[in-house]
Amino acid sequence: ITKDKKIPEASDVIDKMVRQEIFKEMIVNELLYQEAKKFNMGVSNYEVALEIENTPNFVSGGRFDPRAYVSQIWSTYKMTPKDYEDWRKKERTAMHLKQFLYSTIKITPDEENFYQSIFSKQIKDISKDKEKFRSGLKQEKFLEVANYYLRQLTSKVEIQDFRKKFEKQEQNS
Repeated sequence: ITKDKKIPEASDVIDKMVRQEIFKEMIVNELLYQEAKKFNMGVSNYEVALEIENTPNFVSGGRFDPRAYVSQIWSTYKMTPKDYEDWRKKERTAMHLKQFLYSTIKITPDEENFYQSIFSKQIKDISKDKEKFRSGLKQEKFLEVANYYLRQLTSKVEIQDFRKKFEKQEQNS
């Protein structure tokens, strides 16, 4: 097998992995969005407008350029401004729920001591990076809680069939 034949195969594997990760992220965000709606969480038009106006790809000459905005979202996402703004609202709403969940995560002294005893052999001087250590623990605990929460949701929430939509978009590109 020549190098030329190996490269496309590796490229295909990477491409497939990236597509799977994007698909997983779309499902997670849809689940979180559906859950956020249950809590009456939402995002204002103003928040989305600020995000759009401050997106570098939509700026020309130091100012927001509506033509660049429309052109960029069409060429990148094949979306109209309304579709793009609705999508950004959903994504930001899901992000707000993630932030809310993250803010509720607390590390107890017992948990900290337990993990400190485990990692003390690997991390020479935990006391120097105590805040970094706590932050890492909080992130790990958040991931565990979020994964558990998502597993519970998947059995309760009906998800739109994103795979067909995603594959259709890919074929049209």
